Amino acid sequence: MELPEPSTGPLVIVGGAEDKTGACVILRELVRLAGGCSARMAVFTVASEFPRQVGARYGDVLTRLGAGRVDLVHVEQRGQDDLPDAIRAVEAATAVFFTGGIQSRITDLIGGSQLATVLHRRWRAGLVVGGTSAGAAAMSRVMIVGSPGAPVVRPDSVILGEGLGFVPEVIVDQHFSERRRLGRLQATVARHPDLLGLGIDENTAIVLCGDAYEVIGTGAVTLVDGRSTSVPSGDDSVATRTFTLRMLGPGQRSRLRTRDLLRAGGAE
Repeated sequence: MELPEPSTGPLVIVGGAEDKTGACVILRELVRLAGGCSARMAVFTVASEFPRQVGARYGDVLTRLGAGRVDLVHVEQRGQDDLPDAIRAVEAATAVFFTGGIQSRITDLIGGSQLATVLHRRWRAGLVVGGTSAGAAAMSRVMIVGSPGAPVVRPDSVILGEGLGFVPEVIVDQHFSERRRLGRLQATVARHPDLLGLGIDENTAIVLCGDAYEVIGTGAVTLVDGRSTSVPSGDDSVATRTFTLRMLGPGQRSRLRTRDLLRAGGAE
């Protein structure tokens, strides 16, 4: 994939349940972006309740896909993330990847820490940053923490928190089609109509370089755009709002800020 050179490192934002045994399109692309056989990858298991098992599986898969080195970073208590070993792993890495689990654990244990500062500094210098499922949700600034079941969701029933803020222009939801989360994402965008909702299916990812991104994997990415919505003052209900919905499939490209589709080769 060829996209414009970014001033920051690529973001690989995965909807969860990515293939780990077959073609492994998403994880293979992560390894390629990180440098292939020269890649040094730090896998953060902070979201998981079973960090060592989850970390070991990613370590095996990424090594099999050709990564030169995979370091497993387990952060299980607030403050532990500032330990020298964790920061050294980020400083030495060409890519950092956040596994799935519970997204609030990521920001509860890492948000606002010295480690978060180092992550952003390295990312601005070109570090590849990725995350799947909970790790994907934490990539945005406004982060979906949880909600009642699908399909009808009131805006005030969606629990929101603060993510890691790598891509503040969007709100990410994951396992999107599989868990029928369109209503949840619409409810969230209703509260933040200036932000673009990205609903990412399982085994699907966006690879974001600068302002341009491409969809890879086997599913779709649903864009929920609430910018054109006009509602009565004080009315926060989803029912009164009009959203522009668009679905992008593998190989399709777009821009975050203008939300325009890109043609093959990156031309508009």
